[in-house]
Amino acid sequence: MTFELLTLKLVRFIVHYTPSSSPHTVQDFVTFFGRKVEDIRTATAAAPSPDIEVRSTTALRYFSPVSCKEVTSILARTPSKSCLLDPMPTWLVKKMQEVLVPVICNLCNASLQHGIFPTSLKQAIVLPRLKKTTLDPCSLASYRPISNLTLISKVVERIVTSRLVRHAEENQLFPVRHSSYRRSHSTETAMLCVHNDLVRAVDNKEVTALVLLDLSSAFDTVDHSTMLTVLHRRFGVEESAMDWFTSYLSDRTQTFRLNDQMSSSIPLTCSVPQGSVLGPISFISYTHDVPLVFQRHHVNYCQVVRRTLRYMYVSDLCIPCICNSYLRATARQPSLASGYSGHA
Repeated sequence: MTFELLTLKLVRFIVHYTPSSSPHTVQDFVTFFGRKVEDIRTATAAAPSPDIEVRSTTALRYFSPVSCKEVTSILARTPSKSCLLDPMPTWLVKKMQEVLVPVICNLCNASLQHGIFPTSLKQAIVLPRLKKTTLDPCSLASYRPISNLTLISKVVERIVTSRLVRHAEENQLFPVRHSSYRRSHSTETAMLCVHNDLVRAVDNKEVTALVLLDLSSAFDTVDHSTMLTVLHRRFGVEESAMDWFTSYLSDRTQTFRLNDQMSSSIPLTCSVPQGSVLGPISFISYTHDVPLVFQRHHVNYCQVVRRTLRYMYVSDLCIPCICNSYLRATARQPSLASGYSGHA
């Protein structure tokens, strides 16, 4: 094993390390994260329902079947990490792929054809992980909940993600200035966009302000009903494809794990799983019309989703004016409203 590979493994271990001597119990994390999401949603419960306009686009009525070749390719790109809920380790599935790929392919096609995400795949093992190694491990706020999902659920999610992204790209449904989880886009394209706008503003002798928005518990506060409405009205998801997304979001549960401690199973009424394949694309879809607020006020912006963070670049604006308009237009994302209310 090369030195570079050993170094990479060590870095990954440190980043995802949870101290075994943590002063917290698993119930502490259950209470903390549950109360955090509940407080955010309660704080914005009185906000008016979002007005989601219907966009004219090609309908996505069903997902095309998957082939054994595609499943084999997905397994090859999937990390060999396993979940406690997996019946066998991921590395063993890869070793036996000649036998198992046809079975996995049939399972995936049955899910796509009938618009059903199996209940057994909706359970997640949530692992509290330090956001940064420099943060205080004694503070519950220093952790983020990462969902550990079964291998088969990740395979099905990759298949659906590829078809949703292809549909969105062919019909130009994603925001132009969104730089995350898109082919030929990255944090580098976002930085180039920001730099270009700043330089042009300076050249034009314009006053520029940079506003960074950090969404608190962004993935954990996604409203399922609103998510499905957005997929239908803005992305043209219908019929069997809509049935699949409805099934995917409904009746999900999670169990927190800390070292050898396990919590009881907790039902979820909102959120998309952090650590899932479909989660980031779902969140991009969920908040895709936020740029319309900036465009309405002739404001430049750039969006990047990294884990639970979303950054928007804003220049040439009256901050109080834009903040107030922004809050009214994005009331369905509770963390935005709660995080900005004190500054508007």
